[in-house]
Amino acid sequence: MIALLLLIGVQGQYLAINGACQKTEYLYKYQDLQFCLTCQKGCKSCCDPQLCNECEDRYRFNSTTSTCIRCPVNCEVCEPDGLFSKCSKCEKGYLKQDDGSCKKCGDNCESCSIADYCSQCSDAFYIEKGICKDCPYGCKSCTQVEEQLFVCDTCIDRYYLVGEQCIKCPTGCLTCDDDFTCTSCEEAYVLKENKLCEFCTPNCKKCSENKCVDCQKGYILTADNQCLGCPDINCISCQLEDITKCTQCETKFYLLNSTCIPCDVNCKQCDSPGRCVECKPGYFIKNGVCMANKIEKCNTQNETTCLKCENGNYIKNGICSECIPNCLSCSGKDQCDQCATAYFFNGFSCQGCGTGCERCVDSNICLKCTYGFYISKGICERCIDGVCQCSIKETMIQNQAHTIIVFILSLLIVS
Repeated sequence: MIALLLLIGVQGQYLAINGACQKTEYLYKYQDLQFCLTCQKGCKSCCDPQLCNECEDRYRFNSTTSTCIRCPVNCEVCEPDGLFSKCSKCEKGYLKQDDGSCKKCGDNCESCSIADYCSQCSDAFYIEKGICKDCPYGCKSCTQVEEQLFVCDTCIDRYYLVGEQCIKCPTGCLTCDDDFTCTSCEEAYVLKENKLCEFCTPNCKKCSENKCVDCQKGYILTADNQCLGCPDINCISCQLEDITKCTQCETKFYLLNSTCIPCDVNCKQCDSPGRCVECKPGYFIKNGVCMANKIEKCNTQNETTCLKCENGNYIKNGICSECIPNCLSCSGKDQCDQCATAYFFNGFSCQGCGTGCERCVDSNICLKCTYGFYISKGICERCIDGVCQCSIKETMIQNQAHTIIVFILSLLIVS
């Protein structure tokens, strides 16, 4: 009788295989019967719908109630703080504050000692006075030799070092030599005798010894190492014996009788009819159903409290309040962690960077100009007519009668 109920899809119940639950998130085996029920959100394993044993990442365990409580935003590990939580370890690129919150380091910064002074930049950026600035394109690391002049030290994948510049490798190359020949290929390519990389077979994801061993999603690997497409466009993987039978569906679809069926319209991911496990922004889960948020400007909430606000808003007492104008992300009133493009935080408001500047420290120090402008002494100057992107170096030549300024232009026409 139990098996019959399960096969017709009783809400919240899932078949167990060999006495264990299927590999679906948040499931546990119920009272030794051959079906599984859903754990609470944030719970990695449980022995009862209300009693959690272990929490997911970015949740902390409440030993009093045996439940999992979400850590503050941008926090990896947190600890109790009265009725709430405070962060003990922030995500990379964020700095722990005295109040237990996490404040964003500067743009492209992986580690900082104070929020506005970077100690380690992301790849392709270098530090100048605590600020991360762009290396030339293709560089993994670079050195500034004089104002607005840089040399590459190492290159990112698919680029190779020629002198002091990084040049793009041929198509399909992961690494290459300075004579423009490939030394290793991307996973879907094989290295040929001419030292160039070519596809081993169409729609292949990974090759080994000149044969395809894994296909792109929506394709199945045949016995002769070819990739055969599944007929259902919403199917990620299908059976080789019968490609009309799907084994795994795209997000927003669930598998029923080897066919991909759409989730409910407001559901982002579901695992059975009428059972949503993740809702679209603006909705929250209640008994497996996506309900519209009741809290204004809230992206993610539970039944009573907002967990994540829309961009330009911050959480206070479970509700969303607006950040200052032109601020994308803030942690409180009159604070801004990230201003909109072409704005910077001056301590009180998000102020415009200036004409032609896309990213800046303040109105006098631009880090990146928009197309059609170049940086000169921290300010964006307009390129000559017809040029989309340029760099400039001034060389002074003294003459008896007057000073001639010779501009050596290095032009990159952006197609």
